[in-house]
Amino acid sequence: MTHIALVLFLAFLGGTFISKLRLPSMVGYILAGALIGPGILGLQGPTAEIQWLSELGIILLLFLLGLEIDIERFRSSMKTALAATLWQVALGLALMLPVAFYFDWSLPLGLILGFLVALSSTAIAIGMLKDLGAQGTHTERLATAILVAQDILVVPMLLLVGAFGAGTPNAWALARVGFALAVVVASMWAIFTLCRSPYWCERFGRLLSIGRKQPVIAGLAFCFGAAALTGALGLSTAYGAFMLGVLIGNMGAAGAPYRIAIEPIRDLLLMVFFLSIGLLLDVFFIIEHWIEIALLLGAVILAKTILNIVILRMLGVTDYRAYTLGAALAQVGEFGFVLIAAGLSSGFIDRDGYQLALAVIALSLVVSPLWLGMVRSYLAYRHIYLSGTKPDVA
Repeated sequence: MTHIALVLFLAFLGGTFISKLRLPSMVGYILAGALIGPGILGLQGPTAEIQWLSELGIILLLFLLGLEIDIERFRSSMKTALAATLWQVALGLALMLPVAFYFDWSLPLGLILGFLVALSSTAIAIGMLKDLGAQGTHTERLATAILVAQDILVVPMLLLVGAFGAGTPNAWALARVGFALAVVVASMWAIFTLCRSPYWCERFGRLLSIGRKQPVIAGLAFCFGAAALTGALGLSTAYGAFMLGVLIGNMGAAGAPYRIAIEPIRDLLLMVFFLSIGLLLDVFFIIEHWIEIALLLGAVILAKTILNIVILRMLGVTDYRAYTLGAALAQVGEFGFVLIAAGLSSGFIDRDGYQLALAVIALSLVVSPLWLGMVRSYLAYRHIYLSGTKPDVA
């Protein structure tokens, strides 16, 4: 208990210190985890429990994120979001496969890096937009819709990684991928239908009323139940928790007690998740391969920003909003950790490939607020220079 208390206290100090620098506290948790981990202080060794803690944190975190998503707001931007996400996947693969070839990395590592380029962090991106005062604006609604579309596409990505993990996939593996896609489409249709039907809202509300007196316990039970169900179907456990969170969060009065009751533990779950990511980082690996990691990190951040801007402009998004969203979505998201963990366990990537991808994901989260600040400073300077007025984030 003393050891756990010390680790959590140091994580709290890291988050508090980073917050004083006007950066998201999640960045401080990652840095604190790297400091506490085996690479520097060695207060926490590289154990299987850390990996388990990270996966548990992802399930809980995405359940909470699902509770906050408004489907009606997503619906208004759905076409743009889906088109943008599909373009991100295609261009991400087109970018990272040549990079993998240049550095003589394996083809599977190039594929998984291409998938990672298409994913952004819901927690970081939405948090940064809220800090900018964009909450409730069209910019935040479009960002949320794109992030939801990315989260949905993670399921076929995971199935493809598993199918190709042992080499050339057989007919059964490809059939599982097709089944997963069908489940994703069916679950999305079901949730959209349920949330718009008074009949089904009333009946689902009765089910939620069972845990009305213990909303935290009941909410977590629903969360892990959905995660277990999708896991048993061969899908991502985090996807099940996320989709159930979306369903509960859009049940109006029936879902409100769960959102209110679980909200206070959000900060704790964020700390646990991002601390575990820092603990998994191999500092010695980063030092040994810092040139490759720095080049890849810079390429990912810059390429994602440019690709996002170009795609959003093609889809009719205004110039300033496209630049803001392009920079806000430039990091690699939470589902990236699920993806590389699945790649490692299935043999799709080796340990070095896992550490390389892990370092790029974690460092992209760390530098993302700084990158958004730089882009916004440039936009403000350009706008003031051209018009003499300050731009509007909305």
